[in-house]
Amino acid sequence: MMARAQKTKDSRILEWLKKRFYTKGDKAAALELAENIFNQRPSFEGYQELKKLAEQLGKWNSMRKNIIAALKRETNLLIKIYLYEGEYDFAIEAAKTEPLYGHGYTMKLEVAKAVEKTKPAAALEIYRKHAEDLINQRGRDSYQNACSFLKKARDIYKKLGKGEEWQKYISNLREKNSSLRALIEEMKKTGL
Repeated sequence: MMARAQKTKDSRILEWLKKRFYTKGDKAAALELAENIFNQRPSFEGYQELKKLAEQLGKWNSMRKNIIAALKRETNLLIKIYLYEGEYDFAIEAAKTEPLYGHGYTMKLEVAKAVEKTKPAAALEIYRKHAEDLINQRGRDSYQNACSFLKKARDIYKKLGKGEEWQKYISNLREKNSSLRALIEEMKKTGL
């Protein structure tokens, strides 16, 4: 099976071998196979498994640096890893490179939610930007969603003791979008 595993990219064979090595107590071989699987198909679960195996062998610190460096183009996965590890500053920076649509939005919002208490200014920036992008999409549903993020932003402004700054921001937003009747209605409904 080892010879076959070296010739194929079929991860099922690698998975089978990895489990076999692990149950037989050969954690070093299991780690090598887990790393090969991760390199072929990076995933959060694969990262967690690599971490577990490498920590058992005392190899995690050096291995982690290489993994993070190799994931520079896998921004969503990298953000998920940073949040998992509690490295919020890195997650915030990585989220800034995410696109403003699709899964990038989801990851940005995960970052904002994770850092609301420890890094409220970063969460505030993400919520405001998201609300403004929703407003630009037009439509009542987008306006309703925007208002929910504006409420989150308002709460953060208040927690930071920046009520006046909030009033200025929301007034400017209303003025800038005064021709969007449905938005103004939704803002009134939600107390904004």
